[in-house]
Amino acid sequence: MEHLLKIWLKLVFFKSIPPIEIISYIFCKLNSYLIRNYLGSCGERFYISTGSTIRGGCSIHLGNDFYAGRGFWIECVSTHLGVSYLPEIKIGNNFSASNYVHIGAVGRINIGNNVLIGSKVIITDHSHGSYNGNLQSTPDI
Repeated sequence: MEHLLKIWLKLVFFKSIPPIEIISYIFCKLNSYLIRNYLGSCGERFYISTGSTIRGGCSIHLGNDFYAGRGFWIECVSTHLGVSYLPEIKIGNNFSASNYVHIGAVGRINIGNNVLIGSKVIITDHSHGSYNGNLQSTPDI
């Protein structure tokens, strides 16, 4: 925390960045610090934007140098409609996800090192139904 205070004072003193930007940066750093304690494991230099969604954090393992942009959503689904699962998500070192990336698992997802994911990408290991041909899935109503 002392490190963040030193950065704050330098930036405000030199007036190189508007104070609102500095406050936003510090808030995101605090958010990242709190979230990392919810995860199964997390390496060094972890950053996740505010407004992100994390579910099943104890089954999520992240390497060093993890960055996630706005709207990031990662979840390990352990139960759905009365069915139990043992999900796990492992992400290696040097991972960067742009805005609105969704990663969801009921089984296992393993993402290696040095990965960059663009905006609005969905990665799952499960289906949400069949959407082609004559046998399309429909929701139970």
